[in-house]
Amino acid sequence: MKRQNSPRTIRNATGAAGLAVLLAISGYVAPAAAATTTAWAGWDPLTGETGNYTTSLTFGSAPGLTAGVTSTSRSGQVGVISGASTWLSEGTPVGAKYGSSRNEPYLNMRQFNDYRLIPSVTTYKFVSPTP
Repeated sequence: MKRQNSPRTIRNATGAAGLAVLLAISGYVAPAAAATTTAWAGWDPLTGETGNYTTSLTFGSAPGLTAGVTSTSRSGQVGVISGASTWLSEGTPVGAKYGSSRNEPYLNMRQFNDYRLIPSVTTYKFVSPTP
């Protein structure tokens, strides 16, 4: 004896198939899932001069991220800072999620011009797509 599908089963299957076709046509892509890390970035020394600084950073592993960094910052108190005297504690929202940044290096840049309040532009160019 042959089993027949009920009208409800056929409607559900047709609706699911229609939704799949609609999502495919619309170009829907499921949200990306990325590995999380509690590591802070590692920095190469900052080189250059006012308006033309460069460095690079590495972040995490499996997969690790690498980026070249350029900045139009003006000089004076710029560079990769040790994190020994200024850091995010575990009591801050970022520190609660990733751990304290004490003794973790970070990049310190300035605006392009203090008198006209012109901001500098710092650009990160990742070697491979970021997750």
